[in-house]
Amino acid sequence: MIAFVIVFLLAGANVLWTKPVVVSDTENFINWAASISSKNFNIFAFSKEALSDKELSSPTTAYLLVSFLIAVAKEVSPQYWDYLMAFLNVSAVAGTAALLLSLVRNLRLTSAVLSMSALALFILPIDTWYWAKFIMTDSIYIFISFAAFYFLASYLESSLHQSRTVLAGAALTFAFLAVFTRPVGPICLIVTLLGLVFGPRLASATKSGGFFFSTRIWLYIGLGVILATLAGFGMHSFAAFDPEIMRNTFFYKFFEAINRTYLQGTIVVGRPETFKSPPHYVIDFFNMTLLKYAAYFNFAPMSWSATHKFAEILFAALVFSLSLIGLVDAIYWRRSSFRVVLVLIIAATVHFSASVSAMTFVDFDYRYRLPILSMCIVSALFGIDALVIQYEARMKARHGYRVT
Repeated sequence: MIAFVIVFLLAGANVLWTKPVVVSDTENFINWAASISSKNFNIFAFSKEALSDKELSSPTTAYLLVSFLIAVAKEVSPQYWDYLMAFLNVSAVAGTAALLLSLVRNLRLTSAVLSMSALALFILPIDTWYWAKFIMTDSIYIFISFAAFYFLASYLESSLHQSRTVLAGAALTFAFLAVFTRPVGPICLIVTLLGLVFGPRLASATKSGGFFFSTRIWLYIGLGVILATLAGFGMHSFAAFDPEIMRNTFFYKFFEAINRTYLQGTIVVGRPETFKSPPHYVIDFFNMTLLKYAAYFNFAPMSWSATHKFAEILFAALVFSLSLIGLVDAIYWRRSSFRVVLVLIIAATVHFSASVSAMTFVDFDYRYRLPILSMCIVSALFGIDALVIQYEARMKARHGYRVT
């Protein structure tokens, strides 16, 4: 509750100070909201019409939830609908922070150090709460995707059959909602399904150590992921280089649009300093895709202020280094099968999200990576927990007491 209040006040003050912001994407949502209203809020009729319109440049139904919420907000208050949406965003961000700290307790990470660290890491990357003032999908998707992860993690940790059924249902519900919130929503659904199906099996296989903790197995897994990713990027590069090979498929228009961005040398949309020379061969398209994958993890764009860069770089350095410590701790020190599985789920989500951006667009504001940050904090907390335990063990050995 304290986390919710702190983040709500922080993001809410930002909204009141600068006012809600409507951007070009919002105009699309407003138009779709008007269409939903004209159909008496019949989202099925709206979806049917949207799917039948082959000229639509955007996947309208992928933004169905936000468009519907705007329609409702305009119905409730035509004059102040933007404030209603902005504070819905604020509530979503604050709700994500509350879920994060609740997950800390559910995972039995009960140290006060971990709770304070979780909240500090959540607030540190300014973009997490700053974007709540924009009438867009970011804040709502952050909450929905993290809620799916929250219930998935709780499902994997729980040992009560009845409770696990409810948790699995809740995880799937939020993952399904994610599909209608943003075009990347299917990633959330796929990872959730894979986690529900294979998570318990992996945890069981690793419970007593087993082959899964073998260094060789990890090398094979890592090599397999790298090869599969490169193969996927290769096939994507062929289609982006010559969209005509996709002419009779559903993806033709998509690859036509992608081809244009590649021919412009675009790495990060709207950031000319990242652009490269226009590609001429398939290998050039492939190289640009790799550069876009790397750009997804750029936490210090040139145009950001020194304060913004410092906060983002500090967050990235802390989270990724602590996550590595947490993974090593789970595998080699205490061999926690549950933590291994959860870190794998987080890593898969990060990798899938970065790969999708690499094969589509890395947006100007790097907003597309915001949903993964809260999940990364969880893996970082495993690292902090490992360090705290090691410190307590040393203090106990030296002084004969436990540090609290």
